[in-house]
Amino acid sequence: MTGFTSCANKGFHINFPNGVSVSVQFGSVNYCDNRNTPKPPLEQYNYSCPNAEVLISYNDNHITQHSPIKDPYDVVTGFCTPTDVLTALNWAASRTPKQLESYINPKTPKEQ
Repeated sequence: MTGFTSCANKGFHINFPNGVSVSVQFGSVNYCDNRNTPKPPLEQYNYSCPNAEVLISYNDNHITQHSPIKDPYDVVTGFCTPTDVLTALNWAASRTPKQLESYINPKTPKEQ
């Protein structure tokens, strides 16, 4: 489904028409400056952080490692700045079906 999803007052998901979903999280268990802080009540509307954790997925496959904000050691990228998040969103929205399939079904050297 295309659109936005709220995530327990600690972040959000954006789902693009091409099937890519970007998760931006900045809660007490995410890789951000709020990590290891007490979880605020859901009634607290102004929960903020200078950075966030980002995960990019397609058809339930994590594809962050193919993006310009990749972390070579994890499927998520932590401590992303607002500019990093914008880069991730633009990259995710611009992927074509062929590119997306190549990320989740890479060809082996024999197949190339």
